[in-house]
Amino acid sequence: MSLSISDEGRRVDARPAGGELLASISRRIVQVFAQHAGKGPTKCETHWAGPDMLVVVLGGGYTEAERTLYDRGRAEDVRVPKRDPGRAW
Repeated sequence: MSLSISDEGRRVDARPAGGELLASISRRIVQVFAQHAGKGPTKCETHWAGPDMLVVVLGGGYTEAERTLYDRGRAEDVRVPKRDPGRAW
């Protein structure tokens, strides 16, 4: 099995052989979030969950306003835009 991904505008054909591919996927996911949401996660880990499945775990990346809402008990107001950006506004 080979995998084609785009890393910083160039196409990379790679075999899932080590941590370099997973790190590249993590970097690209953070870039996509930052580009489309204005701020990306501060933690991102990508793991193989089978021969053809990945699990990506994201953490952090909240703005000061989002942290304030969360601290004031309005976590749902923070989660909706993160979970479904098209529905947020």
